[in-house]
Amino acid sequence: MEDFEKEQEITRYLDKYYHVKEGVFIIKYDDTQEWGFNLLQYLVKIFNHEVDFTQEVIKKWYFSKGYDENAYKLSLGTKRINAVWSEERITDLQRYGIMDAEAELIKLLSDEIAKEIDAQILKDLRGQIKKKDEFFELLECVGLEPTQTIYNPMNFSPQKGFITTSYERRENARKNNIIWNYWVRARGPN
Repeated sequence: MEDFEKEQEITRYLDKYYHVKEGVFIIKYDDTQEWGFNLLQYLVKIFNHEVDFTQEVIKKWYFSKGYDENAYKLSLGTKRINAVWSEERITDLQRYGIMDAEAELIKLLSDEIAKEIDAQILKDLRGQIKKKDEFFELLECVGLEPTQTIYNPMNFSPQKGFITTSYERRENARKNNIIWNYWVRARGPN
């Protein structure tokens, strides 16, 4: 089967069973949301085509609906996270007086996952940010705010850092930020 025929086969299937609403894949017959990664897996199984080829066809079909690369990345959904720790790491933590090393490692891991999620959210939203103020407002939505400007003593250049905000401030920022709320709606009920 030629690539053109394969592409037509997948495109007809997508047109028959899916539509895109607010940047999200929706199954036509029951109006439920489908993450792009899941859709890709299903189509590879159904048609037995290569993953990369199938993904390119899905992307092309998605773009034909008027959406861009940022919206497509959002529509993909979840990604895998893999973490491994060793007995040596647990022993090191216990040496520093941390008795429940495994609980401490889980806490550290969950903090890192939260940071990764926040960074991914900001990456997803970067195409919608038009002004520097919008960026700082979105930082508040993930629980960060810039520090006061300090000057590097080595070269006297101005620098800013970031500190975490309170839970209430983060929730208030999320409730009132238009870009954040659009992003949440595009993600669907999950």
